[in-house]
Amino acid sequence: KTTRESLAAFDALLAAGFEHFSLRVLAYPFEKAGKRQLAFDMVSRLQGQPLDQVTYWTFCYRQLTALQGKEYARKWIAGRIPSGMLNASAMIFYDLDEFEMSWDVIDHPETGDHAEFVWLMRAAGVLRSGSQNNPHWGELIAHYGKIDSGYYDTIGRFLVGLAEEQQVVVLLTDQKKVCEGTYYLGLRAQALGEFPKASDWFRASVETGLM
Repeated sequence: KTTRESLAAFDALLAAGFEHFSLRVLAYPFEKAGKRQLAFDMVSRLQGQPLDQVTYWTFCYRQLTALQGKEYARKWIAGRIPSGMLNASAMIFYDLDEFEMSWDVIDHPETGDHAEFVWLMRAAGVLRSGSQNNPHWGELIAHYGKIDSGYYDTIGRFLVGLAEEQQVVVLLTDQKKVCEGTYYLGLRAQALGEFPKASDWFRASVETGLM
């Protein structure tokens, strides 16, 4: 079908009241087929709660980066994420494998809640995309070299090799922290090629039944 027909069909679903978060997946095949403008036009129509909206904008950012370059895409999304939402957006960037966005879109983590979580998302993303070979590795070492306490900060230090496994384990004092902490323990083991150990940690995370 033509682009016009595809958008008309998508708009009909929106008008019929279909749930926006579910409709976003209809754009994925078009992205895969290289029809990025169409994929952008679809998802840019969607609206939702703040973190859902960041999910839509992140998808659009990916399309715009391919269409018009990273700087254009960065300015586009930076003008949309409201003050107070940048730090929390790092979670969405990581979840969608857009690791560089935690550096490019969040120039400096906002002070207050979740600033340490931005650095954790940065560390986890670097670990998944090259560790010491990643150009941000030195920045992580410099940042975590000045920090020696705090829940998320300790996990971040562990991911870059500045804290020991046991220092993380002792922090896992409730189910939420077990779910989170064992994921990062598994991530570090995976990065080191310790796959049986990584599997054990990941399984412990899944078995909490939490997201």
